[in-house]
Amino acid sequence: MNAYQGNNPYVFVSYAHKDNEKVLDLIKLLKRKMCRIWYDEGLTPGGSWNDDLANHISKCECVIIIITNNSIQSQYVKSELNYAISLNKKIYPVFLENVELPAGLAMMLGTTQYIYINDLESETNKLIDSLPEIIFEAKKTPFYEKDGYELFLKIKKKKKKKNSNITADCFNIVAKKNQESKVIFSFEPPYSYELIYKVSQVSDIKDDYFIGHIDEIKIINIIANCCLKYPLTGPDFDALFIFALVSSKDNFPKIKLLNTDYVNVITPESLKGGQVENSPWSSNFVETVNKLID
Repeated sequence: MNAYQGNNPYVFVSYAHKDNEKVLDLIKLLKRKMCRIWYDEGLTPGGSWNDDLANHISKCECVIIIITNNSIQSQYVKSELNYAISLNKKIYPVFLENVELPAGLAMMLGTTQYIYINDLESETNKLIDSLPEIIFEAKKTPFYEKDGYELFLKIKKKKKKKNSNITADCFNIVAKKNQESKVIFSFEPPYSYELIYKVSQVSDIKDDYFIGHIDEIKIINIIANCCLKYPLTGPDFDALFIFALVSSKDNFPKIKLLNTDYVNVITPESLKGGQVENSPWSSNFVETVNKLID
C-alpha cells in the first residue's frame, strides 16, 4: 500500500514498527474509505528520515497516534507526537490494545479524546466519523437520503471564549440538494468537554420504543459519547439526542430536537421494549410531535 503523495490534506500515522501488521490492516480499512494517509512507507529512499518525517508532520492536516504496549515505549513515536503538538496539530490517539499510558504521555495528550478500537472490522468507523472530511478523497456517506436531498452530520469545534484555547465539540446537521447546502440544525453544548457524535439510527417513528405513528416523519437518534480525561474530572457518559425529521419533495426537510433526557444510554437498543410510562411521549403522542415540529 502506497503512502499518499500529493498536495491535498492528509493524515499522518505514527506507530511502532513492531505493530506493523495490525497498523497496516487499519490503514487498509481507512484507504477503502478514500482517506488520504501518509505513513513511513512513504519515506524518500536515501533521504534523511528525521527531516522527511518532520516535513510530512508539518504539512499534514492531523495526526493519528497508534497506542499499544510497543508504541508507548517507542522513542520515534514520542518524538513525532512532540513535534505534532508543537505545531498545534489535531491529535487522534487510537488505542489498539488495553494500555495504561505513562504519566508523561498522558500529560502530553491532555484532554484529547481517545478512540478505542478492539475489532478493526466493526469499530474503525468510530475513527472515520471523528476525522475531518477534508482528508477524504470523496465526501463521507450521508446518514439519510430521500427525494434528492442528503443529510450529513458535520462535527466542528468552537472556542468557548475569545483568545482562549478552550473548545467545545459541536455538530451541525446539514442538508444538501443538488449544489445547494443548508444547515438545518446546530448544536453547541454549554460545556467544553470533548465529545464524539454519531448517528445511531434513522427509523420510522412507529419503531417499537416510540408510541404512535405519523406518516412521513422519521426519527433520528444521535449519540454523544463523552469520555473525560486528565485534567478534567467527572463521569463518562453517553447522551442520546432524539430528532423528528419531516421530509419534503420540493424543499429542504424540517428537523426538530424532541428530547435529550436520556443520559447514560449505551445504545438506542436499550430503550427498546421499555415500559410505556417511561416514554416522553406516552400520551398525546401525535399532538405532541406535531406541535414541536410546527
